[in-house]
Amino acid sequence: MRTSLIPLAFLLGLAPAARLAGAQTGSPEMVAAAYYAAVRVADWAQVARLTHPETHRQVKTFLIASPPDEPGRSSFPMVSREQVLSGLHASMEEIQAMDPELLFERLLSRGVPDPVRSVLTGTENDSETRILGHVDEGDSLVHVLRRATFLAPRPESPVARQVEWDQGSRMDVITLKRDGSSWRVIEESAFSLFMFLQVFLRPADTR
Repeated sequence: MRTSLIPLAFLLGLAPAARLAGAQTGSPEMVAAAYYAAVRVADWAQVARLTHPETHRQVKTFLIASPPDEPGRSSFPMVSREQVLSGLHASMEEIQAMDPELLFERLLSRGVPDPVRSVLTGTENDSETRILGHVDEGDSLVHVLRRATFLAPRPESPVARQVEWDQGSRMDVITLKRDGSSWRVIEESAFSLFMFLQVFLRPADTR
């Protein structure tokens, strides 16, 4: 395992443009730190830029292929494709023609339910990130490890977050894949838009 400690205060102190420039040519650790910093301030355009095009395409394909609304679907957290489209202020025809990266950014900023964004940004703002290093998997895939130490008071709800907070910190893995000469996020253990869409848009069990 290759370990590389990066002064987070320095990374987070960079201007957004400088962060992006560094992320485009930087190490996996720099890209991961820039990604977490963008989530912290809800800069979804930056999150989308730092996400791999393969993930953009997967999310778009899944959304288009998701089942249409039907009677008897469960209530929240299940949502219909039409509810997502309403949040995006777009028709299915517009979604099909939309650039995958733009769709990904709009899903994060508008399409997913507010509680999801609140949990995501809340956790980031209530914790301190320490990037520990990365493990290579071949030439084009790496897994970056970080420890998120919780700083805020113990949340009143939900119970799962209370248990997590009681542990004081958690370990997250963020997987990056090469996109030309750059590293881009393809999967993030703490938050996966693709996973959430699978949960939200899955057909209701009407048995």
